[in-house]
Amino acid sequence: MMNRRACVLLAPAILLAGCANPAPPRPPSLNLPRASTDLSALRQGAHVQLTWTVATYTTDNLLLPGARAASSYRRPHLAHPGALAAEICRQDMVSHPVCLPIARVTVHAGEQAVWDDSLPLSLQTGTPHLIAYKVRVLNAAGRDAGFSAPAFVASGEAPAPMQGLHIRAVRQGAELKWTPSARTVADEEVCITREQVNAAKQSASSENKKPVEMRIAASPDPGGAVDRGATTGSEFRYTAVRMRAVSIGNQRLRILGEPATALSGVLMDTFPPPKPTGLVAISTPPNEHHKAAIDLSWDPVSDEHLAGYFVYRADGNLAPQRIVAETITGTSYHDEAVVLGHTYTYTVTAVDRTGNESQHSAPAEETIE
Repeated sequence: MMNRRACVLLAPAILLAGCANPAPPRPPSLNLPRASTDLSALRQGAHVQLTWTVATYTTDNLLLPGARAASSYRRPHLAHPGALAAEICRQDMVSHPVCLPIARVTVHAGEQAVWDDSLPLSLQTGTPHLIAYKVRVLNAAGRDAGFSAPAFVASGEAPAPMQGLHIRAVRQGAELKWTPSARTVADEEVCITREQVNAAKQSASSENKKPVEMRIAASPDPGGAVDRGATTGSEFRYTAVRMRAVSIGNQRLRILGEPATALSGVLMDTFPPPKPTGLVAISTPPNEHHKAAIDLSWDPVSDEHLAGYFVYRADGNLAPQRIVAETITGTSYHDEAVVLGHTYTYTVTAVDRTGNESQHSAPAEETIE
């Protein structure tokens, strides 16, 4: 009896001994937004555009108010964003030892933030030197996890604004013209971006719709360029801007001028290829093996859109007639539809893939005897 009771009394003691000690309570989160890690700055004329991603998580790895996580393989996204504040500071690396606050703007967790700074006149002239920008995001209590790493731009005079941009179709593609800059500055380029507005065909691939960039040396400014990649039947939006590279210490920076934008309109190929040259006609009298014939040859036309050639013949004083139903791709032709004693005059034209036909070549005359 005593043994059974002892077992009953001991059981709770054994259970108590097997329980783990509770962990110490976690301190409450301060809900500090993580510092931004992708701040970038771009100088264009008198303005600097800053872009950065506002954090979704706190420094304690908790979601910020207003943000919610998606599945583990996707980035967190926003439900109803909660307002945060971003403080932006600017530091003139020559005259100011600290980064001075210049703005405080409302941002939301997880968003791509953009802010534009208008430079004071003192930073738009003189020898280029570094300007640093930083940003920090504050929670509702005004607390933060510190500033981001700096993003740099160069001070000094910007390239001249782009003016007078216009586009017209030419045989080689699209010709761009603009008012050339009166200044010649070393390491300055014109950067041109082409973006397709509408496709020539509904089935045009998305690859063709991606913006295309080309750069042209602008020391001196050429005042124009030809875009050979522009396809006919499509409309394009062109943006042109002058750009100067500046090296300050170990920083390689760009200063852009104010851009200009123009639409090309739908580009139509109405430009014939060059006319053929070097046409020669040689007659062959009939014999027991073949009929009388006239053989033609000419120099090839150099044109990337060339489809082939048409051959024309005039019998005596009659009007010339085309004697081939389709374009021929070679640079020779054998004509057996001739009659003894007749004199024939030949010309050749070049035809492109759009159907544009060149002027007639210089004539070649031959008599069958």
